Amino acid sequence: MMDALMTREIGDRDTIREIAGRVCALPGSELDMNTALAIVTAAYDCEAQYLRQQGACEGGQAPYDEEEAFDYILDRLMSTYGDVRNDALARLVEEYIACENDYLEQTGRLTWRALAKGA
Repeated sequence: MMDALMTREIGDRDTIREIAGRVCALPGSELDMNTALAIVTAAYDCEAQYLRQQGACEGGQAPYDEEEAFDYILDRLMSTYGDVRNDALARLVEEYIACENDYLEQTGRLTWRALAKGA
């Protein structure tokens, strides 16, 4: 769990393609680019919904709980990709979030600010 405020811009399809490529390139990944692109697009859209609900997109700041975001994304993907093993899908969502955060931080489109204790 992250006790932080997050500000994030909604990305474009080039961002999604970059993140899918990073997920494909991870050691042990068995995904081809088309499959990764489809799943990452769905995950990205789910996370965008979550972030809009939290108020963290488009310049807004909101508390961001990585576990809650993970659960939100995974629940929605499981309903779409029910034929994928749950543990494999969970690993993919973890990898997606890590790759996405790295990429968005590197491009200056994601910022974190620690929450004050008790906030």
